[in-house]
Formats: sequence, C-alpha cells, structure tokens
Amino acid sequence: MSETLLEVLSLTKRFGGLVAVNNINMKLKHGEIVGLIGPNGSGKTTIINLISGFIAPDAGKMIFDGREINKLRPDERAKLGIARTFQITRPFKRMSVFENVLVAVLVRNKRIENAKKKTLEILDFCGLTSLKEKEAADVTAAKLRRLQLARALAIDPKLILIDELMAGLTPAEVDESCELLLEVSKRNITLLVVEHLMKAIARVAQRVIVINHGIKIAEGEPSVVMHDEKVIEAYLGRGFKLVRS
Repeated sequence: MSETLLEVLSLTKRFGGLVAVNNINMKLKHGEIVGLIGPNGSGKTTIINLISGFIAPDAGKMIFDGREINKLRPDERAKLGIARTFQITRPFKRMSVFENVLVAVLVRNKRIENAKKKTLEILDFCGLTSLKEKEAADVTAAKLRRLQLARALAIDPKLILIDELMAGLTPAEVDESCELLLEVSKRNITLLVVEHLMKAIARVAQRVIVINHGIKIAEGEPSVVMHDEKVIEAYLGRGFKLVRS
C-alpha cells in the first residue's frame, strides 16, 4: 500500500477574475495530521471544498487512495472515506445528539442495531455520551464542534477535512480538542486541519502548508515554517513567537 493517501496536482479554482486556488500541489500520508494555514481569504476553505467535492476545480487533479476523484459527487467521496467539518456547525437542531450521529452512521452501516452500537462508541470517544439525549439546539458551541467531528467519524473515514474546529473555544477547550485530534490520528485517520490558532497547529500537526492569495508559499514542520520570513510577512506578523506545549 502506498504511504500517500491523497495527492493534489496543480489544483486551480477561479471565481470570475479571482484565482482563489492557484496551481496547488500537496500530498497527505496515511495517519498524518497536516495544518493548512494562511490569511483570511487565502483559499483554505476553497481547497477543502474542492477535495470534498462541493465545488469543481478549473484545472488539476485529485487522487485519493489511488483513484482520481475529480468527477465524483460529495456523497461518492464520502463513501470512499472523505469526511469534513464546517466553519459553521450544521447539526439537525431538533434531533438529539445521538440521532445526529446515528443518521451519519447509517450512511455506511444499514443494520440499525449495529449502527446504534457504533453511534454509542463514537459518542463515548468524542466525550458526548452524557449529552446523547439532548437536542442539538440546546448544546454548547464547544460540544457542537465535537458533534461535527463525531458525525465525520461516523462514516469510517480515511481522511477528515477540518475547517476551524477550534474557533471560539476557550484555552481549556482548545487543549481538549487537540487531544481529541491526536487520538483520531492514532486510528490511522489522516487529518487536514484549517486553523488560525497557531498554538493548536504547532501541537497537533506534523507538517504545515501555508497559502497566501491561493499560492503555496511554504511547507514543512511547524517550527521551521513559522520562522519562514515569507510566512511571517504574509500571515504571522513580526511579533509572532511560536510556543509548543
């Protein structure tokens, strides 16, 4: 088996005259956590939308687990093992936390008793068991972000695209989320993490990819990339200091 799970080749996306993603190349390995960082509007979410199939590229190729996926719908990619979260949480608000995850489990597991058992296992893994009967509308923002991750895990993913899972969380909640992502990675699930919290990225990511104006400007280990002059100038600012916990 190849160590590469996802390969992105010369990926390009235009919106009118704006080139949102410009000739991006990247590889993600099995079980790897990769941070995707850059200024607001740099093209990070567009890359996630392209990989997950929510929008189509204008040029380039995406190969997932040895198969080209450019023409596959989002649901077809999900069945191959590509899951995602969103910047804005999108639960079924009038359904319980348990039901929200169960619906996702049933996409891949049609036997209801097996699906219920798996749902309980995922809720336990994500620290949501105590909230299983609660309506999603009544759950805190921090727990809703965990619910998003639980729903992503429900499809037995090989890759999860994570779009600002930690936005708005307290420092303690960020620490808990980092620990959870590291535990997910131990299951040999690859994570591509879009995040503005550099402490969190430094803590969980083995590699960081930095984009600016749709162009990749740096790639490497967090401690190296975050001292790159181009990255400091484009994104981090001169006063930035990297502290890894």
